[in-house]
Amino acid sequence: MKICKYLFTILLSLIMLGILCPAVLYSSGISDSVIPIEEENGGGDEGDDPNVVFAPIPIRCELSSSNLELRFTFYSDLGEITVSLYNTSTGFFESQVVNTQLGLVNVPISGEAGNYIMLISTAAGCRYTAYFDIL
Repeated sequence: MKICKYLFTILLSLIMLGILCPAVLYSSGISDSVIPIEEENGGGDEGDDPNVVFAPIPIRCELSSSNLELRFTFYSDLGEITVSLYNTSTGFFESQVVNTQLGLVNVPISGEAGNYIMLISTAAGCRYTAYFDIL
């Protein structure tokens, strides 16, 4: 009976550690966070058309809190793209042209605290948006 109680205590401790550890890492800014990116719709009703197939977004972006940069992974060559950042809290705006041919690109950012809107535009006319916060 004592062994069962001891094992239960260890199991409960491991579960709590698994729940609390990521929360502590995230709140301290140690871990990087993936920024969800959405493709802007052209305003049509393509979502209702059963013949339309949506491709996965060819961009992954992570916010590196330690280096104050955006880390992009491009799953296809989009050519040169424009990455525009707008801090809605301060009004700060910056825009950079990035070549996606290499597949991995780090883009330094100002790092000012606030709520950000990111707009990614390709030469082919595709537009992607994302929202993230820097605390």
